[in-house]
Amino acid sequence: KLFLQELVTILDETNYDKLSLTLIRMLPYLSSNINTKSMLIQFNLVPILERILKTNHNYKVQRYCLLTLRNLSDQIIHMVMVN
Repeated sequence: KLFLQELVTILDETNYDKLSLTLIRMLPYLSSNINTKSMLIQFNLVPILERILKTNHNYKVQRYCLLTLRNLSDQIIHMVMVN
């Protein structure tokens, strides 16, 4: 849990492109795990991905962000329905 929170925090705060890309490349795999989806959402990953999609025009970065959002989408819908 702490690892995921730190990963999201670093992704949000870093200006180092290589580190960002490395972290973003991990996200589709982490977001495909049912146990980590809700934690990533709770750690506010979605707004961070939205910001990255708006500001970063690198094809690979956008692809990884979109894959992550796709993987999280079912959990987001479930959380909205429960609330």
